[in-house]
Amino acid sequence: MRSSYCSNAALRAQTYTALTGSTALTELTKEQLQQAMENCATEPVHTPGAIQPHGYFLAFNNNFEVLTHCSENIEALLGVSAEHLLGHSAPDYLKSSWKEHLLRLRQLASDSVGFGDEINNNEVYCTMYVSGDSICVEIEPLVGRLSSTFLSELQAHQEQIRSSKSLDETLNGLTKSIGEIIGFERVMVYKFDEEWNGQVIAELCKQSTIRRYLHQRFPASDIPKQVRELYSKNPLRSIVNSTQQPAGIIAYEDKRSLDLTKGVLRAVSPIHLTYMQNMGLHSSLSIAIFQENKLWGLLSCHGLEAHPLNIQQRHAAQALVTLASQRLILQQQYETAAFFEAIENTRGALISDNQEINEPKALFEREGNKWLELFRGNLVALAYGNNVLKCGAELADERILAFKKWLNKKCRLVGTFVSRNVMDSEVAEYFEETAVTGVMAIALPAGSSSQQGWLMFFRPEQLEELEWAGRPNKDTIEHYKGKTVMSPRTSFESWKETIKGQSSLWLDSERKAAISLAEDLAIALSAFEVEILNEQLSAANDKLEHLVHTDALTQIWNRYHMEYVLDEQISAAKRYNHELGVILFDIDNFKDVNDNYGHDAGDTVLIGLAKLFAKELRDTDDFGRWGGEEFFIVAKHSNLEATVALAERLRQRLEAATFDDVGVVTASFGVTFYKDGESRTSLVKRVDDALYDAKENGRNRVVVVE
Repeated sequence: MRSSYCSNAALRAQTYTALTGSTALTELTKEQLQQAMENCATEPVHTPGAIQPHGYFLAFNNNFEVLTHCSENIEALLGVSAEHLLGHSAPDYLKSSWKEHLLRLRQLASDSVGFGDEINNNEVYCTMYVSGDSICVEIEPLVGRLSSTFLSELQAHQEQIRSSKSLDETLNGLTKSIGEIIGFERVMVYKFDEEWNGQVIAELCKQSTIRRYLHQRFPASDIPKQVRELYSKNPLRSIVNSTQQPAGIIAYEDKRSLDLTKGVLRAVSPIHLTYMQNMGLHSSLSIAIFQENKLWGLLSCHGLEAHPLNIQQRHAAQALVTLASQRLILQQQYETAAFFEAIENTRGALISDNQEINEPKALFEREGNKWLELFRGNLVALAYGNNVLKCGAELADERILAFKKWLNKKCRLVGTFVSRNVMDSEVAEYFEETAVTGVMAIALPAGSSSQQGWLMFFRPEQLEELEWAGRPNKDTIEHYKGKTVMSPRTSFESWKETIKGQSSLWLDSERKAAISLAEDLAIALSAFEVEILNEQLSAANDKLEHLVHTDALTQIWNRYHMEYVLDEQISAAKRYNHELGVILFDIDNFKDVNDNYGHDAGDTVLIGLAKLFAKELRDTDDFGRWGGEEFFIVAKHSNLEATVALAERLRQRLEAATFDDVGVVTASFGVTFYKDGESRTSLVKRVDDALYDAKENGRNRVVVVE
């Protein structure tokens, strides 16, 4: 685990006592501590001006004409001192081959390229990248020889991870595989929470005497923001021997320190070296794990001794982490899909046995307890006008209605309010002396009710027992490069903390599912209003029809209507032997759009796609939103070849389009056709399988299941 370059620990007292070397600092003020933390947060760890001494460093201007920087140990490799090399051209035997790799670097538009070479009869591995105006080359001597069975063993490890069925199985398989391939004493997976604290969720220790950290947490300050950001640029960090002095980089004329982020030899911050020593480590390897382009966690390998790695071992470790990351994404998608399917099953209660829309009260009586279970709540309420429907724990209607009034005043445009600690929020007054700790409120769709209703889920307090690897607070400083900085932690002994006053975390998938449920309740509420008015208002009927059959956001058909159309067309195909094609497609990486640009931008993409595709379809085709970022097309009187051509045309049309702020988006398409005698369920499952194959095989493609 990469750790504690500097600390950003919370300020929990006014004065502290700190010891730096032999100098005691007493009555450390809050301002001094804050300054020390700010100094840590701005430490330029990407420009250390040195490399780890097991390798070598050269930097040139364009086309290797002038050597502008080199590591002070370069004579050991080239047989020529740094002073005699700087300011001159690269040796001819290097320039000729390295220019080819530079061309490849530029053609690939990659961050770096790696290649094997031989320098002065030494086999080496080189990493080439661009830093500012400089061409940087890091050179590592090849160490160790791999066994003849290495590749077959690697393939076996890959297959084990690829076939894993759960998150635990994936991560435990990853730590085991990494441990066998590269041989560190401790291998663990470290997952970040929403505040960037990390928890060890999988661990392999090769010796029973090694300190274990499984289930324990590390504060966000151990891997500060600027270090986490480096992983987005270079997912791998290797520290071969923390006891060796770094080799400084000597500059010819330009004295600026080069940014070494894209390489592997970047020297280690002295503060982090101290942290490693405090942890009893001499070497480490960290590889970032990403999920939906966001840093999810780290694979961290710890060595009790110096640990040089064979380049192929390092590459194999990265490949295994990448494979495990893909499995994690798929498994998360499976879990989310199962949750939405459970929600979808409760939405069937919208229609009564006699094919009429149930009123909201009937829905609450029939499905309320299921909603509480699925959303992990203890109370669900629907507030509209002066009315409140509830299921679960007791909470006075007056409080719910007062909360609704505040929501309509403060949050109507946003449409959501989410808190896991209401007593530390603007709405605390509505829940004083109640059991409510967490709340998620979703506005009913605009136009569904003139009374501005809200669907609300409530949660009680959930005590959280956290076990930390050492006390997370930092209260000492030291002097580093003329500045005061936070001292690295010296203890990693287990320390337990009880977190009170908050509910369990509301998930994004729960918010999206609640929005869908609010749409159903809006339909039921609108139908109920129409019944009360005895259909005197024709406009109410229009709204009801629109809500029942039309997606509120995109204004195309919704899933309810598409299922109705599909049943009708299957019946027609059976009766008249018509051909019937279906397309199910899903916007690729749509979560990234919402995370990076906001949900408003995501909604804009959904609306724009619906308008774009509506222009491409025949009048006889039915097009609707299936759910979330999924859409469904029923192509009447269309054989498989024509349906595939339609899907490909739509895919290309979307890929060629651009959306404000977001730019280009793509989609994955599944295509199939109706087989004589099959049910709607079977047909939908087959096209869903085709969509799954399209996404698993790279996205932005059309896959056919016959």
